[in-house]
Amino acid sequence: MSVYPEVSGDKTTFALSDREPKWFSAGHRVPDGASTLEAMQAAHLTDWAVRLEPIIFGGRTSLIRHEVQRTSPFDGGVDTIGIVGARYNIFQNEQAFLFADELLHGAGQWDALGAIKGGATVFGAMKLTDELPGVRDEVIGRYLILHTSHDGSSNLSVSIVPIRMRCTNALGLTLKGAKQTFKVRHSASMSGRVAEAREVLELSDIYFDAFSASMAKLIDETITINEAVKIVQAVHPLKSDAQNAVTRNDERIDAIMSIYNGPTCENVNGTRWGILNAITEELDWYRRPQNTKAGVENMDAAYMGLSGTHSADKDRAFAIVSAF
Repeated sequence: MSVYPEVSGDKTTFALSDREPKWFSAGHRVPDGASTLEAMQAAHLTDWAVRLEPIIFGGRTSLIRHEVQRTSPFDGGVDTIGIVGARYNIFQNEQAFLFADELLHGAGQWDALGAIKGGATVFGAMKLTDELPGVRDEVIGRYLILHTSHDGSSNLSVSIVPIRMRCTNALGLTLKGAKQTFKVRHSASMSGRVAEAREVLELSDIYFDAFSASMAKLIDETITINEAVKIVQAVHPLKSDAQNAVTRNDERIDAIMSIYNGPTCENVNGTRWGILNAITEELDWYRRPQNTKAGVENMDAAYMGLSGTHSADKDRAFAIVSAF
């Protein structure tokens, strides 16, 4: 059901497994049973040899800034990825993905791997073997989400995130007292951090218990169609009375209600859980421009829940739906 930006063939690459959900409409598919190295090779994520190079201004070498370069996996040339500080510590792609493998003792298989923004952002999603028990035919998959950058824009992070399988919404909602993410700054080292990361991610069981309880509560609470519309209006209030703003807001509300009344929410229509998922589905899949570089680059934010803005929007929607 989901529509994804077309992947360009130059600097943006993806590898997908044969085990749906259909996260992307284009990309290199990774067969079941493929090793992490094979998956990385299919996604052109190996042998980048990311390194720091000095920056020279007017014949002088900067002492506080370095240029991040990689060997292009496409033509063997040199790509400049970004500029970072002197304390920046490089994590090669191989290190990052093998770190995630070690956390799970080799369990699970990578479902999607990719690099966007010219290689500045690297991510992976690994489907775990267990799923959350659900009601009303809801199936919530558990995924390990890996995210790192080579331009200093983000930490290396590993999260355990619930994905609603009917529409592949990423539902990494912030729940009080429950942890699901382990981060390593690029000014630090990954060496010896596996045990610490395992301890944090083991706490994800607490997160999923809280998530399951919230899901069950929202499924049990029924709403009318008018109440559903009012919830959406509260989540997306009109911010201007200018005609174009009114039109855009009306179109967005109509889109969310169409999702709510459509096949992906059919089994939970008439519930708070249903309208929450219609709102998050619109955030994840219908806001991005299609077939553009910007559309592709927003994929990691919308699907993987890596954008602070997207995550905040989902948390706000969750709070409004729960309290309305």
